Amino acid sequence: KFKIKLANDRFYISLANINSVTATNNCTTTAADCSKQIWELVPIAHKPDTYHIILVNSGKYLTWNGQHPITSRVLLIDAYPIEKIKFQSFLITYNDKGTIMIQPALETKTNDYFLMAKLEAEDDNVVGIKNYNDVDWRTSLYKNDWLFLPAPIAVTKLPISPAQPGVVHTPEPKTKAVLAPPKPGVVHTPPKSG
Repeated sequence: KFKIKLANDRFYISLANINSVTATNNCTTTAADCSKQIWELVPIAHKPDTYHIILVNSGKYLTWNGQHPITSRVLLIDAYPIEKIKFQSFLITYNDKGTIMIQPALETKTNDYFLMAKLEAEDDNVVGIKNYNDVDWRTSLYKNDWLFLPAPIAVTKLPISPAQPGVVHTPEPKTKAVLAPPKPGVVHTPPKSG
């Protein structure tokens, strides 16, 4: 579970309303506030560095628009069926600055699209997919370097949609102690601690 922060700014990806996200100030320590900023990364089988990004408390997937050109806000949507699941898949890699790049997982050799925040307002900055080559970097409004920070609080995970083929859901590990019955005639002594 992570918070996703702009590397060189104070803003975090956060639920804005029912299904849109923005880059906003860090939450306070209350569960209701922070639950809008805590995400789970679920790896996709047989696709290196490719993940679903899921808002923990709603179970909804960060989703990009597959229409051409791919320049749109990202939305939070229930898991898509297998034929559309690629629009909820993201390539996550480290760059040479030690920060993280998040891209839509395009099925092309060249991928110039990135998850970016456009910093315009104090607490309501648009988050979307933008072509790197279409950005006027001199204005410094767009940011696409991210950091994943451990979630500061535990958030209850609501039930999510049934598993779809091609979507990997990793269950929480379960531990179970198994004790063998004592054997007759054998003296059992507890191990020494120290």
